[in-house]
Amino acid sequence: MLGRDFKLFGLIEGPPCSVNCVVLIPDGRNILSGLDNSTIMLWDLYEINPARVFEGHLQPVNCIAILPDGKHFVSGSCDKTIKKWDLETGEVLMTFEGHQGWVNCIALTPDGQRLVSGSKDNRIIVWDLDTGEQLNVLKWSSDGIDNIALTPDGKQIISSSDVLIKIWDLDTGKLLKSFKAHDLKICSIAISPDGKRLITGSEDKSIKIWDLKTWKLLKTLTIDDSLGVAYVSITPDEKRIISYYFNGFIVIWDVETGKQLKSFKSHGISFYYIAVFTDYKQIINGSYDSNIKIWDLDTGRLLKNFESHVDVISSIDITPDSKHVISGSFDKKSKFGISNRKKF
Repeated sequence: MLGRDFKLFGLIEGPPCSVNCVVLIPDGRNILSGLDNSTIMLWDLYEINPARVFEGHLQPVNCIAILPDGKHFVSGSCDKTIKKWDLETGEVLMTFEGHQGWVNCIALTPDGQRLVSGSKDNRIIVWDLDTGEQLNVLKWSSDGIDNIALTPDGKQIISSSDVLIKIWDLDTGKLLKSFKAHDLKICSIAISPDGKRLITGSEDKSIKIWDLKTWKLLKTLTIDDSLGVAYVSITPDEKRIISYYFNGFIVIWDVETGKQLKSFKSHGISFYYIAVFTDYKQIINGSYDSNIKIWDLDTGRLLKNFESHVDVISSIDITPDSKHVISGSFDKKSKFGISNRKKF
C-alpha cells in the first residue's frame, strides 16, 4: 500500500512562548502562528524564517482565520478584541471591540463579508468585516461559548456551551432552536459538508447525529469502556465520522448506519488535534504526549510515529496538496514535515 514517509523538514523557532494556533495560507507556502506573547508570526515554509511579525494584540492570540481572498486575516485574543490584518503589509486594518471576555473562537461566512465570534462573556457577535459594525449580539446565560460553526451556506450559526446547542439565524440573529444535546459538556461539534447533519461529541461518552433541517436526533453512537468524547469530525465525502476519546482511542463510524467501522488505540493519554488527508485514506493526530501519529483510516494501522515536540501539541494542519504537515506546541516551536509517496 502506498504511504507517506514523513521527515522533519524544518524547525520554526520563534520567541520563547507557547504556540496557540497555526493556520495555513492558501498559497501553500506560508503559515501564520498565534503566540502566547500576543504576537502573530508569518513564516515561509521553504526559507524557514519569519517573513513578518504582526503586533497589535495585548494578550495571547487564541484563534486565526484567513479571509477567502487570501490577502487578509482576522485574529481573536485574550485581550477581548478581534483584529483584521493586511497579510502583505502587516497593517491592522480594523479592531473589533465589543466582547467583555476572552475571544475563544471565530468563524467567517463563505463570502468573507461577515465574522462570527464567541467569547467567555457568554456572547456571540456577528460583525460586518468591512465596516466593523456589530450586526447582531447573541446572548447566552451560560459559562462562555465553547464552539462555533457556520452551515456551509452561511445562513445559520451553530454554537455550544456546556450541554446546550443553540442554532441562530445569521441574518436576523433570531434564535431558531435551543436544546440540551448531552448530559455532560459538549467538547466538539462538526457540520457535514452538505449542511444536513450536525455531529456532537460530549464528556458523557456519546456522539450524536442531528438533522439540521428538523433538529431531530438521528443516531446516538456509544462504545463500552470509553471516557468522554474529546473531538469529532466528518470526512469531506460525508461517509465517516472520526472521533477521539479522552482515553486515547480513535473510533471511525459509518455516518448512514451508525456502525462502528474501526477502533484503535492512539495515545496513552488524551489527544489534542487531528487532521484528515485530502484522499480520506489517512489521518494524523497530535497529543498531550508530544508525539504525532499517522494512521490508515480503513485498516486502523499505525503508519508512522514521530516524536516531534517536547510538550503538548496545541495545533496541527495539513496543506491542501497533503505534502506538508504543520504542528505547533506549548514547547514554543512550530515544526513541519514533507512527505514523499513511497511504501512504508
